[in-house]
Amino acid sequence: MSSSFPQVSTSSSTLYGDYSFAILQVLLGITLNNHSLWLTKDAEGSGIPELRSIMGGNPIYRFISMRTYVGRSIGLICSITAGLSVGKEGPFINLAACIANALARLDFFQSIQKVN
Repeated sequence: MSSSFPQVSTSSSTLYGDYSFAILQVLLGITLNNHSLWLTKDAEGSGIPELRSIMGGNPIYRFISMRTYVGRSIGLICSITAGLSVGKEGPFINLAACIANALARLDFFQSIQKVN
């Protein structure tokens, strides 16, 4: 009794062969990350030193704006999707700070804001 398995072809019909998917991932990751940095320059880096500065009393309002949120979230999604090795903790902390800043502006949370 012989078993017959389908034969796998090793020849590639694409132009770049097996590397086409990797090349596409890297090109899309670099292109979309550059577009997110074009949206705002505050989306660079991990964001933890800037947030420590904000928590220490030095307000940097443009760093926790919705524009930074959009730019950082696009850049983080594209970086992770492209398979680039990025730290996820720092950007997620920054995203949470941007969301908290947006929520603090709502009428529901006005009572807990610091009054000078």
